[in-house]
Amino acid sequence: AVEWADGKAVVEYNGKTIELTQGSNVAKVNGTDVNMAGKVINENGRIFVPLRSVSELMEKNVLWKDEGLIVVSEKNLENAFSYEEMVYDLVQRLSER
Repeated sequence: AVEWADGKAVVEYNGKTIELTQGSNVAKVNGTDVNMAGKVINENGRIFVPLRSVSELMEKNVLWKDEGLIVVSEKNLENAFSYEEMVYDLVQRLSER
């Protein structure tokens, strides 16, 4: 669940309370300050957050490939697949939707 008030987002996730403040690169996780790689930005009413930082705050694994593929997962995929296998698997899953 996400609640917005006074330029702040409060996210309740997996027993954690994560507070993100517009214009700040510091998140509060259960009241403790955690530095993020970038700032929370509001552009034309849309909120942008640093993907890796927020994903890791939610205890997700982030895999970035040089070819432009980004995967956020519960599992560590770093050595699980080659890039080609990963792309093929994602294309197959998306085509089934």
